[in-house]
Amino acid sequence: MDNLRDRAESQRNIIEKILLKIPGFKGYLEKEFRRETDHVFRQFMVQRLAEGKKRLNDAVRAVTDVGKISLLQPVTEISNRLERVENRIRFASHGYAGFFDVVKVREAELDALYQFDLNLLDKVEELVGLLSDLETTVDEEADFKQAVRLCRDMVREMDSLLDERQNTLTGLTGTAL
Repeated sequence: MDNLRDRAESQRNIIEKILLKIPGFKGYLEKEFRRETDHVFRQFMVQRLAEGKKRLNDAVRAVTDVGKISLLQPVTEISNRLERVENRIRFASHGYAGFFDVVKVREAELDALYQFDLNLLDKVEELVGLLSDLETTVDEEADFKQAVRLCRDMVREMDSLLDERQNTLTGLTGTAL
């Protein structure tokens, strides 16, 4: 996350650098950069999950090609929950309050939220890896079922992590920060 923040910082134009000199405006501008960084980060996770969905669809095609339709039942749950997780990430709250908002989220709380999101990214990458390997297990029914269970459990875990993120964010905005 720091690399993304550093890159955004280095791409500031001259007007933004001048505005940073105005007392009180720097904090506002810094939070706007954090907000944009958060958006880019979440879009990256959504893109990775879309790649995982493509791998899941490839596995579904492979299963139907070999005529093992009975194996598709648990894959439907993965697909549905994966769609839910993807949407939750895409539309997640930023963990940021605007300049004139009554409730403000402090830098330390934002950093904690970003660390949470980095952990979520690790899970996204792990899931995409599992989904990428799924197609290779189609020939062995037991291996396929085990791989599907691992994928299902990972998607459920990610959904639970997003519940925790929302609860954390609700706790932050529910107190006077």
